[in-house]
Amino acid sequence: MEDAIMDTPEAVVASPREPLSFNLLMLTKRAQAQHGLRHADYTRYRQYCARRLRRLYKGLKFLHGRKKFEHKTLDEDLVEEVRHLYIPLMMSERAWAYAMEIKHELGQGGAARKRMHLLKRLRKASQHAAHLAKLCAATADGRTALEAEAYSQWMAATVLFEQEKDWEGALAKFMRTRTVYEQLSQLGDMEQQALCRERVEELEPTLRYCQYNLNQAGGTKVADLMDMSSNVPGQDLLNAKIQAVMAEERARAAEAMSEIQWQGQVLPVRNNNSRLCILNAQDIAAQIAQVTDYQQKDKLYDKVFMAYNDAKRHIRDDLSHLGGRNVQEEQLAAELNALDQAVTGMLVQQTLSRNKLLLENHQVQLEHQQEEREKSQQQQSKIKVRSEDLVKLCDNLLTNLSGLADSVSSAGGGGGSASNQCAVQEAMLLGWRAYYLGKMHIEQGNATEAYILLGKSAAHASNGLAQAASGDAGSAAELTRLRDQARSEKLRVHAESVANDALQSQGLQEGVNNMDIAHAAHLKAQRSPWLMQNLDNYAAFAGKKGEGVHLAQIPPPFQTLPAAPIVLDTAANEIQFPDLKPRMAAEQKSGISRFFGWGKK
Repeated sequence: MEDAIMDTPEAVVASPREPLSFNLLMLTKRAQAQHGLRHADYTRYRQYCARRLRRLYKGLKFLHGRKKFEHKTLDEDLVEEVRHLYIPLMMSERAWAYAMEIKHELGQGGAARKRMHLLKRLRKASQHAAHLAKLCAATADGRTALEAEAYSQWMAATVLFEQEKDWEGALAKFMRTRTVYEQLSQLGDMEQQALCRERVEELEPTLRYCQYNLNQAGGTKVADLMDMSSNVPGQDLLNAKIQAVMAEERARAAEAMSEIQWQGQVLPVRNNNSRLCILNAQDIAAQIAQVTDYQQKDKLYDKVFMAYNDAKRHIRDDLSHLGGRNVQEEQLAAELNALDQAVTGMLVQQTLSRNKLLLENHQVQLEHQQEEREKSQQQQSKIKVRSEDLVKLCDNLLTNLSGLADSVSSAGGGGGSASNQCAVQEAMLLGWRAYYLGKMHIEQGNATEAYILLGKSAAHASNGLAQAASGDAGSAAELTRLRDQARSEKLRVHAESVANDALQSQGLQEGVNNMDIAHAAHLKAQRSPWLMQNLDNYAAFAGKKGEGVHLAQIPPPFQTLPAAPIVLDTAANEIQFPDLKPRMAAEQKSGISRFFGWGKK
């Protein structure tokens, strides 16, 4: 059973000319789960690694002498099959398991000598892991070399983590390991991707602990460390390796893909460059669903558009090379035209998704600003998104959508569903444009124009619902929401307009009923004759002939100001102190001193 763990389908013996390949993370995880680590039994796992290492030595005839020990070094020239790479892997796992066993004993009360032994075992494990990474870089393929390098970096970071001295170096190595596994989680089958994502989640607590200790020590900040890591030569080399592995995986998938499905049609893809571009666009589109940040999604959409445009360019290049001289070339031209229509439909679909993302982001910002404005009662402060911006955005999106709809309609029958989708999105955009135009007029106080525009918005939403397909639940829900919002806003505007008209009529009636000439003369007498004191009154402040306009009183009149109270200590003048002269001793002076004046002071 132990031999079956290492002899998996990923670990097939390859010829020396071909690069070796095996899934390092999957092998170690399976071995650890089946031999004790599921219950934290590091002793059992260490014994398994020792037995497995002995079997590898005997099976590969890589023994260290018969009677006398003779150390042998596994060089690159001696690596002929995958099992040679298992030797440094098992040696590293055995040393690491021994270190974890000692650490478990230290938790129950250990000594400094055991801790020194623990660090020695970890350093030994790091050395074997570095040797494995070196061998894989020379003899294995790109993915295996990346996994081995991530394993080596993780083991070296574990040594620094246990030493508790170089937190910055440990954090840098852990971050490098996480970067590799994050990129590898997008390649391979579902099981490999799940293992890589699980590994990334296991690294997060360790990264946070290193970050905490680094901040406590007052060292380099994590953001600065990430900026520096992108500038060092090692990071550039790592990124280049990751990109190379992704390109290899994409090339393998492109070789396996011979056709695509679009709108119920199966279309062959014969050009390898077109297959690579379509696969790249599909991979990036799958990443968009996992990203939550708006800025990152926007950048990924740009990459999707570039990939689909490149695919269309390759398809049209192939079309330009065909002359249509025989039946075979005419069939190829028909296939390429159908493929071009399908890629155009995919591009339309992604464009519509991005348009929806843009609208949703601006709508959320506008609603958030309106809530803050209602709470703070400040209508003109810190306004970032306005209704005018959304109207302009809808105009731009309608222009782009019309161009895409023209390209789909000119393509022919293959883009019928895409044309219908464009019509539905056009009705939605027209509805939102009329809705936000109505909001603009509401802010300006034009109730009649707002009422008409909100009615048009509801009508556009109803037309879009009539055109929407039964399977397009997302567009139907969005159009329903638009129709309901437009109708409710229309009713609110109508109610406020009727209420304002009623209040104005009531105010005029009350003013006419309360009109009194004597009361108006009394108010005029009470009013100040200066303009600066009556800015809210629309009245003439011109004096009599020759006096001029009464703007302001200069110099201004004096005003009474409160002064601080003056406190006088008058009690001391009324106190009579006792006479202390009788208590004083009389001063005695000699006659000689009085005669010569020595006693004078």
